[in-house]
Amino acid sequence: MQNLFKNKTLRVLALFSTLLSSSIHATELDLEMTGQEYTQILKKIPFQKNNSALNKIIETGKRNLAWFSTVNAHRSSDQQLALYTPDLIVGIPIDHPKEYNEKTVLADYKTLLNELPADFKNILLSNVELPPNHPFSTDVEYLEAVRKVDRVYQSASRWIIMKPNLDYLAQVSVKDIRGYFFLSKVENVEDKLSNWNSLNDQEKKDFNDWLISICHNNWIDKNSCQSELENELVENSALKFYKQYLKGSQERYNEFYKIRGARTDLKWSSTNPLALFAPFVTPETKTIQTWLSDNIEDEWKWKDWKLKLDFTDNNFGTTHVVFTPGATPHVNGLGGNEITMDASRPLEDYSARWTIRHEYGHTLGFPDCYVEFYDTDREMIINYQLDLNDLMCSRRGHLQENHFNELKENYFKYN
Repeated sequence: MQNLFKNKTLRVLALFSTLLSSSIHATELDLEMTGQEYTQILKKIPFQKNNSALNKIIETGKRNLAWFSTVNAHRSSDQQLALYTPDLIVGIPIDHPKEYNEKTVLADYKTLLNELPADFKNILLSNVELPPNHPFSTDVEYLEAVRKVDRVYQSASRWIIMKPNLDYLAQVSVKDIRGYFFLSKVENVEDKLSNWNSLNDQEKKDFNDWLISICHNNWIDKNSCQSELENELVENSALKFYKQYLKGSQERYNEFYKIRGARTDLKWSSTNPLALFAPFVTPETKTIQTWLSDNIEDEWKWKDWKLKLDFTDNNFGTTHVVFTPGATPHVNGLGGNEITMDASRPLEDYSARWTIRHEYGHTLGFPDCYVEFYDTDREMIINYQLDLNDLMCSRRGHLQENHFNELKENYFKYN
């Protein structure tokens, strides 16, 4: 028993050390980025040499967006076409994750080319000057085609961006909490694990995968988890294995919803229990100030409670926003004070309005609640969102009761 504990501890320390010493840090990019957002990031990374197939997809995707912009440029303001709208966001649920690699991207592109109408495809794949109009009989048909091309472009872009980080993404597979999630949905799970031999083959496979997952959440590599589980199954001790790793896996799951790096400059007390006052550096223009208030205050409220931005000229450690052309929106750490936004995106765009609401959540200490990692066995990058209704998980999400409760636990003071 002592040697088993020692070996297990060494495995955990080795994996933890690898994560800390890794010089590769994949940027945690929003899973629902637009094609235009990917284009901005691709400008900052080296051209993909010796990969003409992927480069062709990228060039096709960029030309597709350029043509879309050309079409809109020749339309009146009341006839503008919208490529991304809130009702089109479907999210990536935990039980239907997105899985991709170079092979899947190339296969999707091949399928796409077979589906596109010839008159649209011929212009898209050529070098002729982009026409001011689209060749479809209706705008609906045109938008459907543009979105199909853009989805493949986004997948190709993400693979190119993420590929240099596969080693790191393989290590962060410890954040894959699907095992805990699915086990928590099983009725009488302990009874079923106690009677392993009575399970059918599919149930055994599912439970095996989920148990390996919760073990891996405890910073133990999957091969070691599998070996240990097999030994426990010989002794009909699946339940013992489950109980041993459940707590650590649950803690990993809960981390996605807990505030980290709580601020010290927020004011919320029993004197005024229905309002949290949050200092914010007064922006350069009244337009931006109104935009911040309209979006952040509209989102960060719960029932009768609301968050109020308290604009101030004191910029020492105070939350503020910076607009940089082509920037990937981000905050300088959980509980950070600088929100960077893309100056190239119009303020009225839904993506910009959602982003400021989401990024402000990071200044309060909330982490992203989506997962992306590399499965070395399947050679696939896998990603998903924990809760499609959660503002910190998905662009279709909003503030939830758990946000309010977490804010109250960290920031409310009794006078």
